[in-house]
Amino acid sequence: PISDTVAHNMARNGLLQAARCNADVVQALGLGKRIAARWQKANAKCLAANRKAGDVAGGLGAISKSLRVLLQSAILAVGAYLVVREEATAGVMIASSIMMGRALAPVDLAISSWKPFLMARQGWARLEDLLEKVPETAPVMLMPEPERELRLESVTIVPPGESKPTVTGIAFAIQAGSALGVIGPSGSGKSTLSRAIVGAWTPVAGKVRIDSASLDQWDREALGRHIGYLPQGVELFDGTIAENIARFEDDPDPEAIVAAAKAAGTHELILRFEHGYETPIGEAGSMILTLRLLSPRRKQRARTN
Repeated sequence: PISDTVAHNMARNGLLQAARCNADVVQALGLGKRIAARWQKANAKCLAANRKAGDVAGGLGAISKSLRVLLQSAILAVGAYLVVREEATAGVMIASSIMMGRALAPVDLAISSWKPFLMARQGWARLEDLLEKVPETAPVMLMPEPERELRLESVTIVPPGESKPTVTGIAFAIQAGSALGVIGPSGSGKSTLSRAIVGAWTPVAGKVRIDSASLDQWDREALGRHIGYLPQGVELFDGTIAENIARFEDDPDPEAIVAAAKAAGTHELILRFEHGYETPIGEAGSMILTLRLLSPRRKQRARTN
């Protein structure tokens, strides 16, 4: 049971780690609720394993209590022997047994409750720290599908953990049907600007607007369906290839999945796998990388679907 608990806990934490490493992708594509649902399923399995391990621990606790009763019985037996030999009184025998039980009871309780107490205290501290750092987001009204323009108004961006802005005072407007290329040396802020445009990072000044509405006025999941975002480092999420292409929708259209794969040039590549589109990715693409059939470039192509 303990090994199962560790395995399920690692799977749960692995999914959480993958989501955290790809937080900008999750934010940009509106995958937050779907990734959270998958984490809840993994968490349920972990909790079930924990309950099983708890049953085993409860059995061990029962054994320890039985040993305590056995020890008390031994004390009574020794006391009875001494009473028969007139070396002690019956009151001394009974008092010794009661004092022995009372002395061992707090020790047993502390031993059985110490680990859960520490885990609960640490979990509560982590939860308080997380709630302080993550602001509560209010529900927003669903906006019409974006169709007119993307506009940046004097946008200044400071990367998380930094004190100086990487991008300062950027302003431009792109009409529907137009394209804009940003060229610059490494570290000039191209990726930073991209993260701000898709909403992964929040500018410290200025606004990013789509059809005149700032990003905080859009529902992230609804807007994410209209955004294509490919960062420099790409990780696939734990699931099948089809689930990654469909962005983990509940009832995806198989024809749309195949069409997206063909458009990205990955259809033939996917069919080379034994299970095709149902091939499990594994944590951070570990199952595919083990087969050495999915290079980082191919992972990017899979993500562009």
